[in-house]
Amino acid sequence: MVDCLPEYACTKTEQLHIIGFAVKIVIEQDDDQFHAFCPQLKGLHVGGRTQLEVLKNAEDGATLYLKSLIEHGDPIPDGIGIET
Repeated sequence: MVDCLPEYACTKTEQLHIIGFAVKIVIEQDDDQFHAFCPQLKGLHVGGRTQLEVLKNAEDGATLYLKSLIEHGDPIPDGIGIET
């Protein structure tokens, strides 16, 4: 739990609760590059030249995917771990 972050307009008595998600990322060799996907996040597939690049792309994609679900009031898929 943290006090207010700059991008949020919190009052002095409010606190912002940070919630993290644990997402399984599968990385596979794809010729001379790499492919990654998240089994619980339908349609999330990314590529990259290195394992580190494809992992970063998958993390970014998963973050945006989950953010969109939350913003639209959609449920978090089964199998996604929630960390508080």
